[in-house]
Amino acid sequence: MAPASDRVEQLSASQRLLLALRDARTKLELVERTKTEPIAIIGMGCRFPGGAHDPESFWQLLRDGVDAVKEVPKERWDIDSYYDPDPDTPGKMYTRSGGFLQHIDEFDPQFFGMSPREAVSLDPQQRLLLEVS
Repeated sequence: MAPASDRVEQLSASQRLLLALRDARTKLELVERTKTEPIAIIGMGCRFPGGAHDPESFWQLLRDGVDAVKEVPKERWDIDSYYDPDPDTPGKMYTRSGGFLQHIDEFDPQFFGMSPREAVSLDPQQRLLLEVS
């Protein structure tokens, strides 16, 4: 039996056109099916400044127009030691405010199967990703 490429070459132009149309239709149907295929959201995790720790509190924060930007919390660092209003001052920041997450220090490394030593070296963004996913 001849290879598929040889068989296609032996077909008439109209037969090749029909094969190409059938292939295009199959691909188009697949694309259309993926656009309308239902999805299920089974959970959502979030942590945002302003105390938004679940979808309801996040929506309330947005709905009410809450400004979640606050002065640097005292437990984070001493803002007076690092602040200078001149943005060109080396080693200093020129803002006293930011969007801060609450309870950022309450990461539970054992829950994720990691040692306390490993947790200390973990990037804070990786901890957040673990917590909300």
